[in-house]
Amino acid sequence: MRISSYLGVLAALSIATAAAGQDQAEPLLQAALRGDSAEVVSLVSQGMPVDSVVSGGWTALMAAAQEGHLDVVEALLDRGARANAANHEGMTALTLAAQTGHSKCIELLLDRGAAIDATNRTGTTTLMKAAGHDHVDTLRVLLERGAATEARSSDRGTALMLAALEGHVAGVHVLLEAGANADAATPDGWTPLMLAAQNGHEGTVRALLDGGARASLRSGDGATAGMIAEHRGHGQVARLLNEAANGE
Repeated sequence: MRISSYLGVLAALSIATAAAGQDQAEPLLQAALRGDSAEVVSLVSQGMPVDSVVSGGWTALMAAAQEGHLDVVEALLDRGARANAANHEGMTALTLAAQTGHSKCIELLLDRGAAIDATNRTGTTTLMKAAGHDHVDTLRVLLERGAATEARSSDRGTALMLAALEGHVAGVHVLLEAGANADAATPDGWTPLMLAAQNGHEGTVRALLDGGARASLRSGDGATAGMIAEHRGHGQVARLLNEAANGE
């Protein structure tokens, strides 16, 4: 057999073996998704590897954390599940719990060694996930445990920028109280205030101004937050920002 043919056979066997392993792991993942801790314990006790993966690189721990099944998360960790394993998108159990707002799971995962500032493939942290999805209690837990407020994603965004962009007023307040930089800017000079202004989020704009954000700052193309709001048709927000800029 030629070497190239031999290598092709090995590759095919490897793919087939991986697919078979994923099929075998499916019952464990499904039990974790359902929150069936007794079935999870039974399957692992029968010899199923606790970190078995299915399509996409998902493990039972990730599934349980995403769904907020605290007892399943604990059972898996007690049996050796890796807290920092990541799926094909770079999402860990902690990131998934932050995205869905399951604070108790987050506390447990952190207690068991989960990396608080782990990032997915786009550089998004657990704090950013919580901020973008408006999970205020989760934000507080992460901040109390030392999550980095100024971490940057691959597009150079921060958790505060995400909260401002989506208009999450309470999240903006929590992040500012924790010391997040109100005037942090993207490479093209966009600040959280500008991001809130473009979408007409008046409550968020007020929260940022109260937190010290400067309305007179200009983006890379010379626009202030007021100009951006006016251009997008948010007249009331534009007036608020222009008044703030004139008072600085």
